[in-house]
Amino acid sequence: MARQDFTFFHALRVRWSEVDMQAVVFNGNYLNYVDVAFTEYWRATGLPNAQQQAREGQEL
Repeated sequence: MARQDFTFFHALRVRWSEVDMQAVVFNGNYLNYVDVAFTEYWRATGLPNAQQQAREGQEL
């Protein structure tokens, strides 16, 4: 898929400590990448944060 096929894009730099000697990302780091992507998508859409949701009696 091409970048223009997506409605949201966030560049994430892979750090040296996240890869092995063949430059392959360790499996456990993918969960961190998903967390970063979700957080940045949430920010980009302007959804209220967890504290604001709690004050308004809402929950994601």
